[in-house]
Amino acid sequence: MKAIFKTIMFIHLCVLVGCTEVEDIDIHNVEAPVTPSAKSTSSSSIYFSETIPYHNSSESFKLLVGKKPDLSDAKIWGYENQYGSSYITGLESSTTYYYQLVKYNIFGTELKGSIESATTLIEVAPAYTSTYHCQGKDMSVTSSFKINQSVVEIKECGFEISQDNATTKRVKSTGNYSIVEGKTYNISISIDDNVLGEFKKGLVTYVKPYVITNEYTTYGSNTSFFPVSEEKNGIYYVDLGLPSGTLWGAHNNSADAPYLSGLYYEEEKWSKDTQNYRMPTYDDAKELYDNCTWEKTRLVNTCAKITGPNGNVIYFPFSGYYHISSGKYYEEGEDSSIWLNSKNGAYWRILYLTEKIGYTYYSYHGYKRNIRFVKDKK
Repeated sequence: MKAIFKTIMFIHLCVLVGCTEVEDIDIHNVEAPVTPSAKSTSSSSIYFSETIPYHNSSESFKLLVGKKPDLSDAKIWGYENQYGSSYITGLESSTTYYYQLVKYNIFGTELKGSIESATTLIEVAPAYTSTYHCQGKDMSVTSSFKINQSVVEIKECGFEISQDNATTKRVKSTGNYSIVEGKTYNISISIDDNVLGEFKKGLVTYVKPYVITNEYTTYGSNTSFFPVSEEKNGIYYVDLGLPSGTLWGAHNNSADAPYLSGLYYEEEKWSKDTQNYRMPTYDDAKELYDNCTWEKTRLVNTCAKITGPNGNVIYFPFSGYYHISSGKYYEEGEDSSIWLNSKNGAYWRILYLTEKIGYTYYSYHGYKRNIRFVKDKK
């Protein structure tokens, strides 16, 4: 037993002597993390120039975020990784944030990167129009934005107007936009024929608010409207440049927008007020067919887009028809049929629009269809 004990002690001694030849490990001699710069920001997010790892086999990371330059108010902020970049959300608009990447190695040592900063953009409210969808003689458009910190200088603000990817027109809003922290600023313009200029009547038109600072340009969400040629008794009309000068309604009767169906009527249930309203005749429908181009498009709903010789536009929603005896709607999204003020004996004509063509035919009794008014040239 004594021999065995001596052998074990000798082995331990050899191990201890051998260990003294190994250099001491400095657990503090490791590199600090590199805090990434901000690649871009939105009104509520900061996007970084690279991906921040969560952890690996020997290290873990956390991100400190605060509003004070020394990060004395910092909190650990969760971040997401996507498409080769990291980002943080849930931030206040127009505010400067300071952030720092912190790393922990396997020995528990805390290593801090540099403190960097990024400023979120001004949040611009969506555009709002004073009239619903169709624009008559004039229409006001409004939006707003709030400055939380005096981090930028306002150079200009207003609205951008555009049609079908055509050249965008900017219309400035006038007012005093000197920066006051915590203040909400209103943006407003009036849109009339002088502002619209060469924009086409009847064609869906987009308007969105913008704010230009000394550092960036930011936008609010857009809204859409439809410029029209005339308005009478609550009906909006578009001049398509037809030979007769007839103006067609921009929307179906009782519809709030050109892409909505409106009510369905039986053949003899429409208004007989010929002084204020006129139903299209077979000749009106034929003139429309002979002089305009037709194509299927989609706004909110599937529609036929009718473009006149002058480039102005009207839309017919593919609203189908209503079958009275069955109490059901048919062919919604497939075609549109509009009553005409023309008869052949007991049967009324309709203007029928499909995906590729429009034509007229006679309808049997027992159906309800849409109505579209027209207006004679003055």
